[in-house]
Amino acid sequence: MLEEVDYIELGVVTKWEIFYAFIDVILKIIVTKVDSRDFFLAFKWVPNKNLEEKIKAIERRRTLIIKGLIKEQRKHLQNQLNICN
Repeated sequence: MLEEVDYIELGVVTKWEIFYAFIDVILKIIVTKVDSRDFFLAFKWVPNKNLEEKIKAIERRRTLIIKGLIKEQRKHLQNQLNICN
C-alpha cells in the first residue's frame, strides 16, 4: 500500500490519515455522541443538524480520498501496461 497519496483537493494524505478518515472518526462519533432522541423515540423526527453536518463533512473527505486512491491506482496500472508493451 502507498505510504502517502497526493491529492489536488486535500494535499498529501498519509495512510494513517486515510485510516483516521475511514475508521477512527466514525467510531468516535458513534461512541461519543449520545443523542437524547435515541432514548425518547417520540422525538426521532427532530433533526440534529450538528451531527448531520459532521457526517456530511466526513463523507465529503472520504469521497475525495477514494477518488484520489482510484486515480493513483489507475496511474499505477497504466505504468504497468506501458512497461509490458
